[in-house]
Amino acid sequence: MANDKYGIPPGGNNGPYSTKYWAGIHYALPWQELLAGIALAGWKKDQWATAAAVCAAESGRNPFVYNTYKKGHFGLFQISRAAWPAFFPSSGDMELQWCAPWLALPQAYKIWQQQGWKAWEGYTNGRYLSYLPVAKAQAELFAGRTGTHGGDEIGYWKSLSPSKTTTGYVLKAAGVTGADLAGVATSGLADAVAGATGATANATVDTGATVAQTVNQAFGWLPD
Repeated sequence: MANDKYGIPPGGNNGPYSTKYWAGIHYALPWQELLAGIALAGWKKDQWATAAAVCAAESGRNPFVYNTYKKGHFGLFQISRAAWPAFFPSSGDMELQWCAPWLALPQAYKIWQQQGWKAWEGYTNGRYLSYLPVAKAQAELFAGRTGTHGGDEIGYWKSLSPSKTTTGYVLKAAGVTGADLAGVATSGLADAVAGATGATANATVDTGATVAQTVNQAFGWLPD
């Protein structure tokens, strides 16, 4: 049988493996956005720095990196497809959910709740320690900014995660193009696209070029 879309044989790969980047995307999630996602996923303040450091050790903060060892390890926390198959549906809208930080980080938190940090080689081999000083400094900055928002910490975190740039790259990873979004608009669902820029239910989008401009404004990046 042929390898799957990730280049992995049906029974898994126990031989030499490689590191790959889905859709060729090389992108490091900004530290503050990563910490917001970590906080939203459920980790408490005393674990923020460790979580960020482990993530950096595992993936370099790239949501789109994966390897072909066994059945593959994917995304920010290099989640094992063999160990967590339910997170990797073979088809449908959620097939690439591992690329989306707002979905991958809560899954990593669930793993941490069950197994602790020993679930990640980047922790057990000590590699995370090289990232910990920066992660601690960023976590202190994040905590300080969080504390200035008068009880609306979650609102502040959501303002950071996901960013427009990250959302744009997730769209690219999913194969969404400007033409696809224009098709949505011409199907009478223009506000689903334009809503990100505050359009009203009565807004109209006349051309694909207008949709492209709206998406670029909303996400800061437009898929080719």
